[in-house]
Amino acid sequence: PVNRFVAGFLGSPAMNFFDGMIQFKGDNVYCVIGNDIILLHPRIKTALSAYRDKQIVFGIRPEHLSTRPIDGQSGNTISCTVEMTEFLGDRIDLCLKNGQGDNFIARMDTGVNINMDQPLTIYIDLDKIHIFEPGEMGKNIGLDFIEHFKKG
Repeated sequence: PVNRFVAGFLGSPAMNFFDGMIQFKGDNVYCVIGNDIILLHPRIKTALSAYRDKQIVFGIRPEHLSTRPIDGQSGNTISCTVEMTEFLGDRIDLCLKNGQGDNFIARMDTGVNINMDQPLTIYIDLDKIHIFEPGEMGKNIGLDFIEHFKKG
């Protein structure tokens, strides 16, 4: 999606958005969301260099979240509490709340055993994230990075 508005408009349920900040430590780039510090892929470091210590909006679709670690990825979790579960036949939507009070949805297979008010660690598929500038029409920072490399 070209911007946050489009990302929020497409898909059901809609993309989850978290206010965060980009931080650099050594060769690593992180997105800080409340008490959660998410280690981002090094390949996006160049695109985010202009956003060092600046506010951004972190976006991830519900189907790209998991209750299990994602192969080959680390430092990619959000701590939360289960607020509600919604069974939808072949899947479950978990309504969650993170430490800074953001509500978000994670879509899971029906084999997941979850209880209300249960503390939970949710894993993010870092290959599927989007980072936007703040504001409803904030542009997708990652798209600028991809376009830069397409041009050569």
